[in-house]
Amino acid sequence: MEPHSTSKRAFDPVLGDPRFAPRYAAYEVKGTLLGARRRYVQEEYGAEALAKLKGAVSAEARQYLDDDPLPFAWYPLEVLVEIDRQIVLGPMDGRVAEMKYFGDRIARYDLNTLYKMLFKLGTPSFVLKRIGTAYGLYFRGGGGVRAESLGDRRMQLSFRDAVQPYYMCKYGISGWLHASVDLSGGRNIGIDHERCVHSGDPTCVWKVSWG
Repeated sequence: MEPHSTSKRAFDPVLGDPRFAPRYAAYEVKGTLLGARRRYVQEEYGAEALAKLKGAVSAEARQYLDDDPLPFAWYPLEVLVEIDRQIVLGPMDGRVAEMKYFGDRIARYDLNTLYKMLFKLGTPSFVLKRIGTAYGLYFRGGGGVRAESLGDRRMQLSFRDAVQPYYMCKYGISGWLHASVDLSGGRNIGIDHERCVHSGDPTCVWKVSWG
């Protein structure tokens, strides 16, 4: 799924279209999201994998693997992206699609605890209509997300002035959406990342359905 104007050599299987990389320097992520990396690798792959990951990242990134960042403080997105790239190349053995399961796990870490108010009414429609709020809890300076109803138990979500690395928009966010619908009572869940900026589309769009 390379962008139309970028060569196969330039397209990164983890980060995607390199033209978007400079934008990430302006984005920040919440400490809860950054801290989830250490927990996930420890729980899914073990202490040895975590030790190898620490050795593969810069000193700046390693400090957030040695000690949990403050949950509600803001940190550079570039640091999170560096860690995630090494998670894909290391513990995930290059299987970038495993970031979908990762995104699912992160949602389950947070949505039953820190952000449980999103589920006060307990329906997928209620949660997805507030996806812009949820996105803002994780990212700052990186645009937003808009939700539109497509009828009974179907919604379309799209970025507004936002770009995320390929692994995150294609897999990580899709996994987060799957978990959020599941946790709020949806079944037979469908998540389709229908359009993607890394494929040359003007914005990223997801179609979400449930039974």
